[in-house]
Amino acid sequence: MMKSYKYTILIAFLILISSCVNGQELNYWSFQLDGNMTKYFLTDNRSSGLNYGYGLSFSRHIRTIKVSLGFVLCEKDSYEFVPLTQYSSTTKRVSSLIKILNIPLSCNARLYSHNGLEVFALGGIIFNKVLTYDLVNLDSEKIGNQISEHSKNPNINELSLRIGTGVSKKVFPKINLILSAFCDYKAKQDIYYTYPYTPLSKDRYSIGLNFSVEYSFF
Repeated sequence: MMKSYKYTILIAFLILISSCVNGQELNYWSFQLDGNMTKYFLTDNRSSGLNYGYGLSFSRHIRTIKVSLGFVLCEKDSYEFVPLTQYSSTTKRVSSLIKILNIPLSCNARLYSHNGLEVFALGGIIFNKVLTYDLVNLDSEKIGNQISEHSKNPNINELSLRIGTGVSKKVFPKINLILSAFCDYKAKQDIYYTYPYTPLSKDRYSIGLNFSVEYSFF
């Protein structure tokens, strides 16, 4: 009963704050298209370059605060060299391509605004859902001869925390261009293995850039 009572007070407080925000310019919705590139810092012996993603998000602007929910499709490509057998000195390259659906829930706080240019800080959480991965073996003695080794749809769900900063520039009355830099920390990490060597690329930290085109409804 007490817990329910506290939730009721919290909801009423949020409604009260929202009701105090008047005016189309202070309280409005927006939609944006996103593209990003990410560098993962893997904690095993694998290597990884830049990876790319794209998606969309919906936002609610309340005074200097922007709350967003997004859906982003990303790829994570990594590789390592492993022995052909347990006691073999011959190695082959094993590459994994992981497709991930990221669902970020974020909050931006405006730090500075002048003549359509805004600087903001951001923070949030990201739900990471691994959709598929493909494992490809490349024999080191036969470069170019790729063999599809493994592909499946794993039940892998992870959670990341994000902080960052960015700038937004109004180019038309209802259209903004946004560039932001971010750092992610994976707070919840599933343990999962592939045939039959090492984890499929464990990463705790990643950094990246996000570019967005935003359309405002006011």
